[in-house]
Amino acid sequence: MEEETTETPAPEKTDVEKVTDNYNELKEANDKVEAELLRGEQLRAKIAKGGRSDAGQIPEKPKEETPKEYRQRIDREMAQGRTEFGN
Repeated sequence: MEEETTETPAPEKTDVEKVTDNYNELKEANDKVEAELLRGEQLRAKIAKGGRSDAGQIPEKPKEETPKEYRQRIDREMAQGRTEFGN
């Protein structure tokens, strides 16, 4: 003889449960999109920086001009009219 199995159907969800489920699905999808946007921003920042990091680097000090180099620069700027000296 065959035994009949009687399964009780799952009760239908209420409207509140349906809305809650939809909300959770949308929130999960939104979190994934936000994570991808953040990852994209970080990637763009890394590309813009050229993939280099400034961490641990000592900034270069500007080279100090010798008196001779200073005089040559001033003479050159005076010839081009870019300084107040002699004008």
